[in-house]
Amino acid sequence: MHSTALILLLAAASAQALLQSPNYQYNVTQPTPNAPYVAGQKLPLIYQIAANTTADNLQLSMTLVETSNATNSVVMVPQAEIGQGFSAQKTIDGGAIVYEHQYDYNIPTTTKAGNYNAIFLDNISQTNVTVPLVIRPAPIPQPSASSAASNSGSVGPQPTRNTSIFKDQNLASSAQWNSLLCFLAIFVTSFAYLA
Repeated sequence: MHSTALILLLAAASAQALLQSPNYQYNVTQPTPNAPYVAGQKLPLIYQIAANTTADNLQLSMTLVETSNATNSVVMVPQAEIGQGFSAQKTIDGGAIVYEHQYDYNIPTTTKAGNYNAIFLDNISQTNVTVPLVIRPAPIPQPSASSAASNSGSVGPQPTRNTSIFKDQNLASSAQWNSLLCFLAIFVTSFAYLA
């Protein structure tokens, strides 16, 4: 019982949003509906086209539109790729073959924070897939230690702290890591025992 619930939870967590076009020529898997994105960062635009799609039945463009002011819009991709190269081929649930393509739109730092729609428009059928999303303001840059030192009148290069995302500065010793690993081992073992 417990292992079945865990499997279902993991499957639900790993599932991608899949929005299907009205004419069944493409699916949109990113951006994630209603997810927050940040000005100054990338907005992923991932879509899959059907194996029977050609330039005669699909011409795809992508636009970002502010929901409260439709005149505030930008064409992110005027003519999206619909090629069917081997490297783009993917098999989805049910065994269907699709071709996945991706663009990363750089959201300008000047983009007004608010609610937006990413619109994937088929220019032939004039149908679309609309993905609602939220854009947050760009982070405010913090002055670095070297620029703060230069403002204080010191001369010459300032030393910088060498940090790593792989080394947590808050862990005092390897004993804490060992405790954490022991806890995880006990947790996994007890989960296996309950199953």
